[in-house]
Amino acid sequence: MKIKLLLFSCLFYISSHSQNTYNFGWWFDSTNQQISIEVGDTVEWTWGPSGSHNLVKLSGPEPGFGNSQLFGPGHVYSHTFTTEGVNTYDCSPHPNSMYGIVTVNPSTASLTDDSTFSFSIYPNPAKNYINILINQASRSYTLEIFDMLGRLNISHLFESTTNNMFDVSNLNPGVYTLTISSKNNKYSKKFLKL
Repeated sequence: MKIKLLLFSCLFYISSHSQNTYNFGWWFDSTNQQISIEVGDTVEWTWGPSGSHNLVKLSGPEPGFGNSQLFGPGHVYSHTFTTEGVNTYDCSPHPNSMYGIVTVNPSTASLTDDSTFSFSIYPNPAKNYINILINQASRSYTLEIFDMLGRLNISHLFESTTNNMFDVSNLNPGVYTLTISSKNNKYSKKFLKL
């Protein structure tokens, strides 16, 4: 009975935390793959029509990512990413034509023990400032802004009011993920910086 309960718990955890699956080819035309996903997403690579290849992690925080064993056409390698950050990889026999980056961003799925929490960002797109409208005032939060490569650009601890203004004028134009964290919860939304 304990084993069945453990298996059920593991399956529930995996199914509730795996958000999306992305499929990519892995062959000689896989030069400079740029993959941007969220924590909990899965990436699958399918080997191309000829040659023997592997997919080896070169750098990054993701545990267990990559496999140095060579496989032939049609092989599928799959990995569910659990750690935020930038991971580089290549095919060790063909590093000049088969390489890429997986950027793992914070999940937009919230850890919910506070189902009434919500926030919005405006204006979106933003030029110099963003306003964050929070439905619950008088709490301590941490605001973090990540770029599409998963790099932390802004981190700020603040006591919320219903409307909070933050300077984003020093950010380069692009898409950013804004994360608001409280003691046990993390909430994320994307915004565009002009």
